[in-house]
Amino acid sequence: MDKKDVGQLLNYLNVAYPNFLRDNKPETVLDFWFRSLKDFEYEKVLDNLVDYAQTNDFPPKIKDLVAGLMVNEKYNIPGIEETKKIMEGYQVPEEHRLSHDEIKVMFKRQFSDDGGEKND
Repeated sequence: MDKKDVGQLLNYLNVAYPNFLRDNKPETVLDFWFRSLKDFEYEKVLDNLVDYAQTNDFPPKIKDLVAGLMVNEKYNIPGIEETKKIMEGYQVPEEHRLSHDEIKVMFKRQFSDDGGEKND
């Protein structure tokens, strides 16, 4: 979303909620809302504003307009299937995998008081 889009969104907000900008400098509001919304898609935020305005008497907070929306992909948390695909790329090759006994020895060395020197 660019600043022009945010300006249009603020105009709609001011139409739906006439006192929305009353105590604030429009430039400050525009700057802050732009910083907050720049990674979101304008149409989706506008849709949320329309939905919000139909059922609420008070102006929305930014969080009300972005609830459920995805930000730029680099900030998204993957779902289960996507996580499984990602993790497949991190599989340790068979020849480098440790046996259960090797893991136990390493664990004892790491976490025992004597450095794993005692034999049980």
